[in-house]
This record gives sequence, C-alpha cells and structure tokens, in this order.
Amino acid sequence: MPTKKNLFYLQTLLLFSGVVFSWGNVLKEFKIYFAAGGQILQTAGCPVTNPIITPCFWGATAFLIALIWSSYIIQAKSTGQISNEIRLKWFLVASTIFGWGNVALEFYKYYASKMQPIVSCTGVIKSPIYAPCFTGSIIFLASLIFTSIIIKKLK
Repeated sequence: MPTKKNLFYLQTLLLFSGVVFSWGNVLKEFKIYFAAGGQILQTAGCPVTNPIITPCFWGATAFLIALIWSSYIIQAKSTGQISNEIRLKWFLVASTIFGWGNVALEFYKYYASKMQPIVSCTGVIKSPIYAPCFTGSIIFLASLIFTSIIIKKLK
C-alpha cells in the first residue's frame, strides 16, 4: 500500500502531466498567433485569436495553480494536509466542470456544422475528441478522482 507521501507525489505527477500537456498546446497557439502578426495584449484585429482569451490558456493556468497547490501540500505539516487537499479537490471540481463545459461546446459546434471539421484553440480538428480540451478534461477528471481517493485515505 502506497504511503501518504507517495500518494501526494503521484497526485503532483498527474498534475505535472496536465501542465506539460496544456502549456505545450498554449505555446503552439502563441507561436501561430505571433506568426500571424498578433501582439501580446491585442484581442482584435488579428486573423488568429489571442491565446490569452482562449479556454486552453485558462485551463493551462488552472493546471499550473493545481500543481503549485499540490506541491505545497507535500511540504505542509500533516495537520494542514487534509484541509488543503479538500480545497484542492474543490478547485479541481471547478476545473473539471470548466474543461468538460468546453468539450460540450466543441461537440455542439461539431454537430451544428453537420459533423464537419471545426476550428478549435489549436486549429482545425476533425472531431472534438481530438481537441486539446478533451484530453485536458480527462486529466482534470483523473486528478479529481485521485484527489478524492487521497482524501478518503486521509480520513
């Protein structure tokens, strides 16, 4: 049976994978945006959407916050770990709802276009299951489930 500390490390590793995946996609978006002539704080006048106003950017930011939080929990005293883990769980609940809400929007656009390729944050996709927000939502959900398991083991 894994130790409490190992569970926290596994949680942090799972969130780290979300950070790497999501920020990798956001960096691709920025590369496309700047190549199209966009400026960092410009939100109009460019043929490509500024990544700062896309759900991908905010999902990536949520992953980074959760990773920092999880890393803090590892270092926290035992008495503060459970309360911080519960707060992290609620943050992950909100992040999971945000992610799957964006996936639902992608599916809506997909079926509204009569199942033709649609434009997502990172470009044209054949189906919403190929959108980065789909993968990100799965990682958020897995993190939420894992955090719930940790809380159950801590109580």
